[in-house]
Formats: sequence, C-alpha cells, structure tokens
Amino acid sequence: MTVHVQKLGEQVTERVARRIVNEEISAGQNAPSEQEIINEFGVSKGVAREVIASLVTKGLINVQHGRRPKVRAVEEWNVFDPLILEVQDNPEVLRRMVLAMNELRSALEPEIAALAATAATDEQRATLRALLERMEERPDNLLELDVAFHLELARATQNPLFVHVIESVRNLLRVSVERRADYVQRELEGVPPYHRLIFEAVEARDADAARKAMREHMAMAGPIWTSEQG
Repeated sequence: MTVHVQKLGEQVTERVARRIVNEEISAGQNAPSEQEIINEFGVSKGVAREVIASLVTKGLINVQHGRRPKVRAVEEWNVFDPLILEVQDNPEVLRRMVLAMNELRSALEPEIAALAATAATDEQRATLRALLERMEERPDNLLELDVAFHLELARATQNPLFVHVIESVRNLLRVSVERRADYVQRELEGVPPYHRLIFEAVEARDADAARKAMREHMAMAGPIWTSEQG
C-alpha cells in the first residue's frame, strides 16, 4: 500500500485553500501574499511561490504583477479539483456545491443512460450486470459500487467526455455522502430498484426506458444529496 506524504507546499496550499473555499476570505478580497505565507507558515520563498502557483492553477486566486493576489469568484474555480472538494467544511458552501452537482447529474445522466443503451458493448453490459448483482447484496462498499455503476454507464456511451465529467463529479459525490452517514439506510427504505431498472433497459437496448429510469432515479436521489444532515 502506498502512503502519500504531503509536501510542505501541499500542506500550506491546503490550509490557504480551506480558508478561501469556506469563505473565510471572500471573492474580491486579498489572498495571502508570498511574504504573508512566509511569515505565517515559516516557509521559504520558493515554497511560498509554489503555494501561490498552485492556488492560481486551481482557479482560487488571480495574480497580477505588482498587485496583491485576489480571491476569484466561485464560478471561476476549478470546482472538480479534488482539493477544493476535500477542504469544504462550511455546511452552506457544501450544500450549494451538492445542489449544483445534482442539477448537473440530472441534466446529463438520463442522456448517458439512453446512449449507453444503444452503444454499450457486450462486455460493458456484463460489467454493469456484475456491479448490479454486487450492489443488490447490500455490501459495506455500496457507495463505491454505486459510483462504479454510473461510471461504467458513462464509459458505455463511448464518449470520453462523459467519462471525464462523471469521474470529476464523483469526487464531490463521495465528499457529500461520506458526511451523511445515513445514506445507505435511506437508500434501502422503500426506494424502487432504479439501478436494476436502468440496467434492464440498457440490456434491452431501450434508450427511452433507460432515460426514464435514470431520470426517476435522479429525482429520488436529489433530496438525499441536498437534505440537511441529521
């Protein structure tokens, strides 16, 4: 097993990013400068520059020559960056991100299911069946299997852009669900077997049925993702 040890620059980047993402520093306000990072964290100038460069890459700050770094608006962030998702501690910020995720999934996933119904290979259908059968056993890793099922549907469209989007969104999905411990129990309570309905439509090469089942699944999932944690 490989253990990732964070470098000093990564640690400082995470701490500053956490402040920005959780709105301790608002859009348009000054972000920490190189000198302030050096003073606060006791790092070298090279590490401070690395932190600034990383924050720029993630879309969190804007740097102009001779001026203080400024925090950018959330619409300009690389919101699929794993760090931005991982450092969200503010419940309201997380709720807004999950709402946005649900809107995106609701728009895309029904069409992904419909395309998968007509484009999936026999091997991909077999993979979906295997994932479904494991999900129906209700194992401890149900979330991972759920994510894998949706990702395999995206692959089955034969469109790599759909795969990229679902790969990116699943990071936020994990963050949300990991902070909502009742997910599995709520998934079990009186919910129609949407994954089976989706799979059976894909197996039958019925795009309309796949689209309908996925749309209903997304409508059911929305309240779970966006409800307040009890």
